[in-house]
Amino acid sequence: MATICVGTAGPAVGSRGLIGYAQEGCWGGQVHTPRQYIDMLSESVVSEIGSLVSASLRPDRAVHKRVGGVESAGGDINVELGPNGYGTFIKHALGSVTTTRLDTAFVLKVTNASVTSARLDITHTAGLSTAFAVTLAGGGSTSFSADLTDASADTIGELMSLINAHSDLAAYSPVSYRGGGTSTTLDASDYSEASDPASKLEEITDVNLMAHTDMAWQVNRGWGVYSHVIDADEELPEGLSILIGRDVAAFLYAGSKINTFSVTASPQEILQATFGIMSKGGTTVSVPTAMSGNTGNLRNAFSIRYKGTLSTTCTMSINREDDTLSIVCSDSSENIKLNIAEEYCDPDSGRTWPVHKLGGLLEFLKENDYLLVDIADYVDWETPSTHLATQSATDIYGTTLVNMNFDSTNQTACPVAWGDYIGQDSGTAVRIYIKVIAGGVPGTATIAFSTDNVTYYNTTTTSATLPTEVRTGAGNVNSGFTIFFSTPLVKPEHATLVLQSQNKKPE
Repeated sequence: MATICVGTAGPAVGSRGLIGYAQEGCWGGQVHTPRQYIDMLSESVVSEIGSLVSASLRPDRAVHKRVGGVESAGGDINVELGPNGYGTFIKHALGSVTTTRLDTAFVLKVTNASVTSARLDITHTAGLSTAFAVTLAGGGSTSFSADLTDASADTIGELMSLINAHSDLAAYSPVSYRGGGTSTTLDASDYSEASDPASKLEEITDVNLMAHTDMAWQVNRGWGVYSHVIDADEELPEGLSILIGRDVAAFLYAGSKINTFSVTASPQEILQATFGIMSKGGTTVSVPTAMSGNTGNLRNAFSIRYKGTLSTTCTMSINREDDTLSIVCSDSSENIKLNIAEEYCDPDSGRTWPVHKLGGLLEFLKENDYLLVDIADYVDWETPSTHLATQSATDIYGTTLVNMNFDSTNQTACPVAWGDYIGQDSGTAVRIYIKVIAGGVPGTATIAFSTDNVTYYNTTTTSATLPTEVRTGAGNVNSGFTIFFSTPLVKPEHATLVLQSQNKKPE
């Protein structure tokens, strides 16, 4: 079962100070669950449906030909620019962004190919980097640990020396590693003491070193120093779903693009910016919430296929036990192994990839020109990659995209809903139940509607490509909402849809 709470209201302007946003998988594929929020000074986003009036001359008076126009949504969002929080808006205004981590301490690598497991822990106590441990298994190896407050390991150089004395591990300076060299030592004075709280190593808990490309891991300082380079690009990201909280309801604007971006710098004032947005449309649908009965419904996350020329076979697997994603091809140069629970810093370049989020993972995979990757519709790029379902080795070599799915316990197959802005800014809430009588794949199902969960009317079949009107009661009343099952329904289920009635008139 699934519950979707929907509150309708007219296209009012004015807010309570809440703006959330989510990057969409497809333009206009609204995301109901923003994971990121920003502060704002004011906003003037509004959705209006135009009216076209004929200007032709006629002998009668006060009678005009009038037809409904299209929906027009957009406006301005004014903010104070802080040190973070607005990167996504700027990226959608200008283009792609490349992030590089600048505070690399050293590169750690497993040198024994027979090691079957290597897990890294860096533990902090009282704000210090106090313990460094690599737990090894397989190959007759012994684990490594160091007390970073000890005189023999209280600088990065000394820690590297201790690591290099281990038979199965090596520590490389980032400059040497990225230059293709083999130097594993640096003058200890090049680094601050690990016991200095200002430059402690970044805390890490149980990271699987074997799950990273080339079995190498970039160990960073605790500063978290990044360089973000935004490249002006003719191809902008797909779009944003922007949620604005207002007195009457929470309004969601889908298919939003940044069409203007201005910055105001005044003496003795905080830097301010204005993002002008234009949207595909608006609705007052709120967050879908899954109920316990919704089990076994698959939901697509992304699709992938091998399109290169070097390999004759290529498979992909996802293991949720240790949160690893593996691509194994006949040409080993195209193999990939990633820990999808952690941000990945490429030891060869220092470039940072947020592979722990679905959007970052797909961006990383797309950088390999032998892979074709597409995110599914109605998917938030900020969805944790750990919500993916376990997938056994699956052939991705060929001409057909292969779907990878979410784990149904984390991402359920709920319908997407739109409000049509019928009525005024007040009304009585009405709960509408949607019963799935028979399910189909993909996106088609035989459904009926009810307002009391007892008597159901208006049986209809949903479309895999078009929205379906929500019609209630024996009078077949248009509720002002449409729904769209964007993901396959595996078996008949029962769903409820909560609507906020706004003095609607029957058709």
